[in-house]
Amino acid sequence: MVSTGQAPAPSSLMLTLFTFAVVEAPVHGWTSSLVLGLFVASALVLVLFIVIEMKVLNPMLDLSLFRYPRFVGAQLLPLRFIGIEGLNALDAGILMLYFSAPLLFIPFLSAMLTRFIPVGILSGLVVDGCCIKPRINGDRSPSESVNN
Repeated sequence: MVSTGQAPAPSSLMLTLFTFAVVEAPVHGWTSSLVLGLFVASALVLVLFIVIEMKVLNPMLDLSLFRYPRFVGAQLLPLRFIGIEGLNALDAGILMLYFSAPLLFIPFLSAMLTRFIPVGILSGLVVDGCCIKPRINGDRSPSESVNN
C-alpha cells in the first residue's frame, strides 16, 4: 500500500474530460469523434484513478460506496438532466442546487428547533405537514407527485 498524499490529477482530469463530453454531446452529437474521444479518454483516466485509489492507504474516494445503488443514482442525476431531459449544463446545475441546498440549512434549523420542541413532536409535525395534511386537503402526497 502507498501512503497518502497522492496528487488529485487523475480524478480532476477524468471529471473534466467526462463533463466536457456530456456538455458537448448535444451540440456535436453523441457519436461525433470529439465526444467519443472524450469519453474514451475519460474512461482510460478513470481506470488509472481506480488503480491509484486501490493502492493507497487513505483513498480520496472510498470505492466501496459504489456498492450502494442510491449513491450511484445520486451521482448520475446530473447526467440524466442533461442527456435525457435535455437541460443545458447551467439549468442542470441549478436543479442540483435545489436538491443540495436544503442539506445546508435543515440540520442547522432542526438543531435549533430541538432546543425548544421535543424531537418526537418535531418529527410528527414534519410527517403531518408533508404526508397527512395534503391528503386531507385533496392534494397529492410528495411520493404521488413524484410518481405521477
